[in-house]
Amino acid sequence: MTVSDHLADITRPPMRANFRLPTILARVLGLAARPFGNSRFWARRLEYPFCDWDEAVTRAIFRRVFGREIDLKNPKTFNEKISWLKLYDRRPVLTVFADKVAVRDYVRERGFGDILLELYGVWDRPEDVPVEDLPEAFALKAAHGWRMNWLRQPGEPLRADDVRREMRRWARTDHSLRRGEWQYRGVPRRILAERLLPIGGGEPREYKFFCFGGVPKFVRHIDGRFDRGDMHKANFDLDWRKLPFKRRGNIDFTGSPPRPRQLDRMIEIAAALSAGEPFLRIDLYEVEGRIIFGELTLRPDGGALPLDPPEWDARLGDWIELPARSR
Repeated sequence: MTVSDHLADITRPPMRANFRLPTILARVLGLAARPFGNSRFWARRLEYPFCDWDEAVTRAIFRRVFGREIDLKNPKTFNEKISWLKLYDRRPVLTVFADKVAVRDYVRERGFGDILLELYGVWDRPEDVPVEDLPEAFALKAAHGWRMNWLRQPGEPLRADDVRREMRRWARTDHSLRRGEWQYRGVPRRILAERLLPIGGGEPREYKFFCFGGVPKFVRHIDGRFDRGDMHKANFDLDWRKLPFKRRGNIDFTGSPPRPRQLDRMIEIAAALSAGEPFLRIDLYEVEGRIIFGELTLRPDGGALPLDPPEWDARLGDWIELPARSR
């Protein structure tokens, strides 16, 4: 199935007026609304009072990152098109991609069950998680968002009360509001426990494949993910040649890291998992000679991913196919 087939049923609602309140006024109103939630989120919402929540937050974040208004009527850049898809592509399968539990079935159904980490259990409520009965090392994750993880390394003391307190915080978190990403609203707020990603004598090497229309175009390599003080990132083409752009502010590799031993296999996996999607990022690891699935990412940074040099934003945008009526 082609990208056009996948997007044929998208019906875009009427474009809202993008009248914008002055930032200082929106912040004051956001502080006044603080009893109802985080004042920063309310400020973003109130900055564009005639838009719905998702569009208002998308417009506010885009303007803050790029210093200009987003063009949703005629999107051209990577970030504009990602934002357009975030707002208007609402196919049910996208909720599956965002669900850290359901996506495992998606990966397995496409023949890649061998790249999934061992699953210890899935629970509907934090209080149901038998923290003391889990293996000595484990990874706890919330299914309905990002950066909600608890890792216990071998030999570390088990701080069960802290773990439960953190899981209760996850259950209260709604990531669909933070960047206007609707797909998280349909994800059950479950907790899963997986085998801890094996280290194998060094840091796991992470590879994020940026796929356009089911075709991997480049890969972002991350080293030092678990040592943020020394984390490096760089983009490579599929022949493992370093590309001359990066995310603004990233620390680049001083040299060129070695080509992954199973790069060709990872490219095949990324192409199969992203088939037919206008854009999908496939996150994989290579550890101890094994490819391990990380996650599927629909909308990197919610459509506010600044690139350096900025002209690459337009180059990547050319690779995303949208329905003709959106242009």
